[in-house]
Amino acid sequence: MSPGWIRLYRSLLEHPMWTSDRFTKGQAWVDLVLSAAFEDHEVFIVHGPAWVKRGHVLTTQVTLAKRWKWNRETVRLFLRELERHFMAAIETSNASATGYTLITILNYEKFQGDPDNASATGSATRTATQSATDRPVTGHIIRREIRERRTSSTGRSRKPSPSEPQTASCIGPAAPWPSPAALAAVWNELAPAECPRVRQITRGRTQAADTALAQHPDPDYWRSTIGEIRRSAFLRGLKPNNGHKNWKANFDWLLKAKDNTENYVRVAEGVYRDSSAVEDEE
Repeated sequence: MSPGWIRLYRSLLEHPMWTSDRFTKGQAWVDLVLSAAFEDHEVFIVHGPAWVKRGHVLTTQVTLAKRWKWNRETVRLFLRELERHFMAAIETSNASATGYTLITILNYEKFQGDPDNASATGSATRTATQSATDRPVTGHIIRREIRERRTSSTGRSRKPSPSEPQTASCIGPAAPWPSPAALAAVWNELAPAECPRVRQITRGRTQAADTALAQHPDPDYWRSTIGEIRRSAFLRGLKPNNGHKNWKANFDWLLKAKDNTENYVRVAEGVYRDSSAVEDEE
């Protein structure tokens, strides 16, 4: 296969030759990439305002089934396949059968970055990095983000001193790999919606992350390991056990060790994986 890429206009999405027949898997994937938001913006849905960020698609499985001429079960399995291959991260609301689904296109900049303009690409990458560190949410968190932007515009915000912990704005792939901040960004990007995001890089987290990265410096190892959490209802807090009510995996737990074995090693080996997830792969 020849290297490189081509540009596709979004108008293709509505062309009769694109929408007339039942979609293939490849066509559905390209459809999602073309449908992803090119820049951060606010939309209004039934449940209230939602902040859709660059590289995200906010839709419903019913809408996708109708557009792709699939049944809803086929859509559900396809989205799980995208997660399994680390092509997208999927978050579905618990509302109803028509609940909203948020699809994050991973490595979006590889598809929509501008190779002819280095400065523009750098700016776009930083935008995508910031988007990845904060899970898109609705309601009160949207209002909090608006308040934070207003505070910034009035000049009352301040820069943290070097002795203070790093905040979420400092966390992202812009940090050199391997580093605690870069590892936290991978967690924020790929961890399930139920798991809390990293907002600060403390001294303790720095020490734990440095130790873990010394053992496994390959970023693909961490992307695969953190993605594995999606296959465990227990780690996502959806299947609480005795003594673990309301518990869910977080960044600190991942890096800790129990019985001389780090938790991330157990996750990578599939110890916490649901039996149904194992069956899907066989």
